[in-house]
Amino acid sequence: MKKIIACLDGNSLDNSVCDYAIFISKSLNLEITFLHIIHMQAYAPNFLGLAAGSLIVNETSDIPYNINYKEPSKEELENANALLEKAKKYADSRGIISTTQAVHGDYLDTLLEYENVHSFVIPLEKDDEEIRDNVAVLLREVKAPILFINKAFTPIKTVLLAFDGHEASIRTLNFIQNSKIFGDDLNYHIININKSKEDSEKILSKAKTILKNKNAKYITLCSGEIAEEIIKYRRSNNIDIIATGAYTRGIISSFFFGSTSKEIVNNAIVPILCVGKL
Repeated sequence: MKKIIACLDGNSLDNSVCDYAIFISKSLNLEITFLHIIHMQAYAPNFLGLAAGSLIVNETSDIPYNINYKEPSKEELENANALLEKAKKYADSRGIISTTQAVHGDYLDTLLEYENVHSFVIPLEKDDEEIRDNVAVLLREVKAPILFINKAFTPIKTVLLAFDGHEASIRTLNFIQNSKIFGDDLNYHIININKSKEDSEKILSKAKTILKNKNAKYITLCSGEIAEEIIKYRRSNNIDIIATGAYTRGIISSFFFGSTSKEIVNNAIVPILCVGKL
């Protein structure tokens, strides 16, 4: 059976991560693994530094290099065990079966080691540069859906999906509906941003075919920057969560890599579900 992996970083969003993971767990009757990654400095023989994600080593070094990680301190291990035990006790009190794991090493490498994962729940704090700077890699490499948490928990009753009719948005809509990750009574807001009303109606008809008789609104926005229009619509309609395919054209790049990337992500103020290639 697949599991939900809830990543705890020992920050202010830990409680929210627990609550959202428990919400999904109750919807799907899945176990949770609470994971804490102790970020350790990597080193290798003849190691000189890092550049653009690659090791810089002495020219006399042999390839490949085995990257090692300094062992965590006793205090770090105790802190990790304490926050994981707290999360497990909280899950127990909510009737949720869970396990815990503390590991040390690279964040992405650790996540990639997990198999049979339904979804990852990952905190996204405003000042967490490590996660924000590596969102592209996470979405490209991690196959399971990722729910980025950036706020205190509120029950998920409505979802906003930017739908362009391409594979990624279709896959995301199918995943949300078929998996029932947010329950079976979800209200959908399906947005297509398109200068042509006629083209937009054709695209949205694909979403209508998928959702059939689900409670859904289908909206065409005729102009504007994609990410900014999504944020505006979400705010005006008080929607609980934004969903997108990890490779939906223009959306993720606007969210995370554009000139206003940090401002847009911070202003979203709701969790973001990204569904890659499952």
